[in-house]
Amino acid sequence: MKKFWPIVGLILSLIISSISFYNYLNHRDAVNLIIGVEGAEADLLIVPEDSPMREVVERGSGISEEQIEARKRRIGEKKAKEAKSNSPFIKEVDDTNYLSDLDPVAIERTAPLSSYYYSLVDHLRLRATSDNTSEVLDHLHFGEQVEYMGEKTDQKESIPIGGKERNDYWYKVKAINSSRRVGWVYGGALLNASQEYSDELKGLVSPINFVYRDSVENLIGRDPYGNFNYSGLVSYKKDGSGAKQLDGRFYFEGFSEISYEGMTEYGDEGRLGGNFKAGVLHGDFKEVVGLFESSYELDIDYENGVCKSYDMILNAEGEISESKSDNPEECSFEFIQKKLRYVN
Repeated sequence: MKKFWPIVGLILSLIISSISFYNYLNHRDAVNLIIGVEGAEADLLIVPEDSPMREVVERGSGISEEQIEARKRRIGEKKAKEAKSNSPFIKEVDDTNYLSDLDPVAIERTAPLSSYYYSLVDHLRLRATSDNTSEVLDHLHFGEQVEYMGEKTDQKESIPIGGKERNDYWYKVKAINSSRRVGWVYGGALLNASQEYSDELKGLVSPINFVYRDSVENLIGRDPYGNFNYSGLVSYKKDGSGAKQLDGRFYFEGFSEISYEGMTEYGDEGRLGGNFKAGVLHGDFKEVVGLFESSYELDIDYENGVCKSYDMILNAEGEISESKSDNPEECSFEFIQKKLRYVN
């Protein structure tokens, strides 16, 4: 029996590495789809040290197992320390590092890419049954992701969506958001994560699947807060030559890939969304992040890529701070954070 467990461990390790490498390829392809520059991977795909994909890339580069394990221990210790000492959301209560004895665990998504869908509309209803009159369990926003649970109705149903009659199945799905609720969603308002979408319902839309903050920064021109794994939708248009340009709505949701034993998730989730006009941010941009018992909400008004005003509200375990300006010097997260002042 003792000889059995090492074999099981080896098999599980191979499975996890394969999944990580698969996500790595999706990450690369999603970025290239929007950027449209051949060979851009070298500049864009800086795989974070705390990513499960890092291990796959390191092995492919000839890094030894001892070096890989040393790096993983170092990152685990760093995460535990930063969770208390460096987060803008965690108050100093005492000198005890309450995460120091907890083991960091990587969070994996194991379902194939085709099992994930995105909502193409706002307030899409997640229902208790495949009936348009059944109980509403949750609402999904444009760009919000769900996981297909392997069940759909036998027959298609015609329902008007966005002013157009759609004919599709109902799908049983699980919300990826913090509710994690399981219910039924009408397929006519969904986009499969493995496809590019184009018709009169929402124009040209592309899914961005399981990418990291460096790729989000390259896409939207802002560095989002936190080490999240992001998924969502971006809208674009094509010029006369067929080249893609970001234009219209975008929305991303990010989730931590690191959890700690005895706690839920290290960094609950992050959401960011806004609009592009001819490739630059235009109009309202919003970023919301929840971390343990604290959260912040940041609103920025852009005009043709130029920041005109911002307002950040930080709720750090019940203590409210605000940073606000109608004539900002700049609108980077770091600058806005430094301007936070207690309200109560």
